[in-house]
Amino acid sequence: MHHYSNISQREFLDVGELCRAEATVAEKLAFFADRTQDPDIRRLCNEHVARHISNYNTLIGEIQRMTGGPGGPHGVRHS
Repeated sequence: MHHYSNISQREFLDVGELCRAEATVAEKLAFFADRTQDPDIRRLCNEHVARHISNYNTLIGEIQRMTGGPGGPHGVRHS
């Protein structure tokens, strides 16, 4: 396990906020993809959904590295 003692609590919370933002954007784009009748817009929305899901997964991995795993923020310093 790697612990990131140089990561502040604020930085840790910021990464969590970014993760939530990626999930929200992916959800909204999927909603628009389902609503549109235009196949080009649907394709573009779906491409962006995939990109935001990938970003979300990357951020989840970063959170796990910051915390030493899914158990909690072991490596986070409070500031």
